[in-house]
Amino acid sequence: MNCPQCKKTIEQLSANCVSCGHKYSDEIFHRLSVYFGLKHELANLRSVKDSFVTGLETLTKKLKRYEELVGEDLEQHVTFTQEEEFEDKNKYVSVSLPDSDEAKPEPALSAPVLQPEESSSFEKAEEKDNSQYEINIGQKWLLIIGIVTMVFGIGYFLKYSFEQGWVGPAGRVTMAYVWGIIFLIGGNQFRKRQFSAFGLSLVGGGIATLYFSTFAAFNLYHLFSQTPSFLIMVVITVLASALAIVYDTKWLAILGLIGGFITPVMLSTGQDNYIFLMTYMTILNLGLLSVAFYKKWDILNILGFVATYLIYTGWFFSHYNQSKFWPAILFITLYYFIYSIIPFAYQFLREKRDGIRGFSIITPNSFLAFGFSYFMIRERFSLEWVSVITILYAVVFLLMASYLYKKDMYKQDAFVVLLGKAALFLIITIPVIFSKHWITIFWAAQATVLLWTGIRLNRKSLILGSYILLGGAVYKFLWYDYSVVFNFSFYNLHIMGQYTY
Repeated sequence: MNCPQCKKTIEQLSANCVSCGHKYSDEIFHRLSVYFGLKHELANLRSVKDSFVTGLETLTKKLKRYEELVGEDLEQHVTFTQEEEFEDKNKYVSVSLPDSDEAKPEPALSAPVLQPEESSSFEKAEEKDNSQYEINIGQKWLLIIGIVTMVFGIGYFLKYSFEQGWVGPAGRVTMAYVWGIIFLIGGNQFRKRQFSAFGLSLVGGGIATLYFSTFAAFNLYHLFSQTPSFLIMVVITVLASALAIVYDTKWLAILGLIGGFITPVMLSTGQDNYIFLMTYMTILNLGLLSVAFYKKWDILNILGFVATYLIYTGWFFSHYNQSKFWPAILFITLYYFIYSIIPFAYQFLREKRDGIRGFSIITPNSFLAFGFSYFMIRERFSLEWVSVITILYAVVFLLMASYLYKKDMYKQDAFVVLLGKAALFLIITIPVIFSKHWITIFWAAQATVLLWTGIRLNRKSLILGSYILLGGAVYKFLWYDYSVVFNFSFYNLHIMGQYTY
């Protein structure tokens, strides 16, 4: 079943083609809904079928084994002909039932099948399978407990050796690196031998051990200088990200992200090498967000966003001054673009979409970036120059909204969010550039445009936004413009100056 326009296969239910944007008619969309509903029901039935077939195979094996036991009994005890059975009847009865003249051979022939040793053969086989399963589970837990015990034992031994001075700083760091590598290799081996969770735990422990070994070598024992320590931690971060992709494990990527962002904090010497710090965070963000886009792990977007702004905020309040204006404003604008465009691409340039879950960070991103930019620009230049940032942000959101509109996605919530963000920064721009009654005039005009857009797109949220903005314009006109701009005296009902507006 292909799209009539681009001829690509229709793989999911949508009002328009996800490849070319071709809009389906209501009748076709209804038929597609029925088709994908039936397809979903078929998938559910197939999953039930798989479970049913597995149960049938297990029951068939048990029945076949019991059939073999019954066949052996038949071969041993049902070899007589009818004549021989008749001739031996009295003899068989005299031995088995000496006091009865009317005994029949059937119970005697069936008795061997009911003997305890033979009737319990099938139960013994079942008990053997269950006991083997219990042995396997027990072995796994015993192995895990044994490894944990061994690790703690080694740890206490090392602690004792350190306290006694048997091992120096270089030996301690070397041993820590060796243990980190052993954890990585051992974790990979356990993962291949059906101990996936335990193996991945060892790998994560190995990554953490390598991070803190480097930190100890630099900060505690001063064995490495800052540059090689930094490079080693970058390699560890790359290793953690690569293993996360290979093992398809999200939390390894999270561990690499945390280690990558905490690296400049752990290796800080108190000097303000901000160009290197900001460049490193930019490269780290691009790399980790590429992993998030490739593996569809939107949590990396959120964690990267939080870590980036935490580090930038810490640097800003500790080291920023006007001499660092241009690098600071360029990097904060770059972070704004990264966490606006990449989440947008992550959400809307893929074939499968998950609502606006990973898209929501653009709102705090824009406000945080604007807050830093507003402070720096107003301190260095004047308030009017802040409009450069507000207009830039509004244009970015309008371009994103325009893309969704062209792709016939204007019914999605993200489109309204983008349109609202663009309108908000345009609203902020007005009082930044203009003053007095001109703010009222432009706000009223914007409210009209928002009202028209909301009616055109049939979006109640945009219509409500236009009412709120118009209410703000009317309030400013009555309670500010009349008294301050027009010099109107409410007490005397008199305009103090010449009325020209």
